[in-house]
Amino acid sequence: MENTKSLEKYKNAKNALFDETTKGVPIYALITALICLIIPFRSILKVFINLREALNDERRYKKFALSFSSDYDKENPLTKKQGIIRLLKLQIELAR
Repeated sequence: MENTKSLEKYKNAKNALFDETTKGVPIYALITALICLIIPFRSILKVFINLREALNDERRYKKFALSFSSDYDKENPLTKKQGIIRLLKLQIELAR
């Protein structure tokens, strides 16, 4: 009796994995998840992104800082005044 139930569960699981509507999508999802766990994505990103250049490039931030709808130091109640002053100085600098 127990063997037939476990066999039936196996058949149901097999049918769920390979029925006509999914066509093995769970298997592809499992393979993709395993690849994501095995491959070190951080090292792949390091190949494409020069971290020092990205962190030290103030020009990009200054170029887009005024277009942000909010900024952390402007929204934080403790640093709001300093954030507004910093953005005003940046506006003056860019206006020159």
